[in-house]
Amino acid sequence: MLKQQLTLMEAYMIELLRNKGVTDEEIIRKSLSNEATEWRKYNEQFEFEQLAHLAQKDEANFVSMINNGYRIKFLTFPGLQRMLSMKFGLEKDQDYTLVENGVTNVKVSEEQLNEIEKVLSLNWKIKREKTSVSIQNG
Repeated sequence: MLKQQLTLMEAYMIELLRNKGVTDEEIIRKSLSNEATEWRKYNEQFEFEQLAHLAQKDEANFVSMINNGYRIKFLTFPGLQRMLSMKFGLEKDQDYTLVENGVTNVKVSEEQLNEIEKVLSLNWKIKREKTSVSIQNG
C-alpha cells in the first residue's frame, strides 16, 4: 500500500505529539474537531492548525497516515537526523555516525528498519550491512 505523504514539518508535529504522550486517537479527534491549538503548549513555534487543516481536507487520508504510517515528501539531511531522534530515539554518535552524504552504523531492529524505510522520502537509500545499516542521500 502506498503511504500517504506529509511535509517534514507535519511529520515533526505528529512525532512531537506522540513523544509527549498524545495518543493517535487523540491526534485524530482533536485535529478533526479543530482543537489543535492546545498543543502549542508543547512547542509554540509549531502551527498545529496545519494538522487540523490536513485532517479536515481529507479525513480518510489523515486517519490512514496516523494509523498506518506516512512517507515524508522530501527529507533534508538535518531533517533525517531530527526524525531519527524524534521518531526512533536514535542519537548521533551514540546510535549512528554522520558522514558527508548521510549516516552509517545505524543500529536498529528489523521493525525499526521497516518503519524507517516507510518514512524516508525517495531521495534517501538504505544499505544493509552486517550489523547495521547506512542511509545515504541519492
